[in-house]
Amino acid sequence: MSDVSKADFAAGAGSIRLVGDLTLNFVKVRCVADVDLTSYAGQGRLEILHA
Repeated sequence: MSDVSKADFAAGAGSIRLVGDLTLNFVKVRCVADVDLTSYAGQGRLEILHA
């Protein structure tokens, strides 16, 4: 689940977690990305979804 509760977009501070499902090469996956709003740096991962 995406979470923007720790973000202060007006000040450009805090962090967010973005989560979304997609299909990559015919495989259903979930992308989970954590982004720091101060530096715009972050990390992400793909999780394979099983039907």
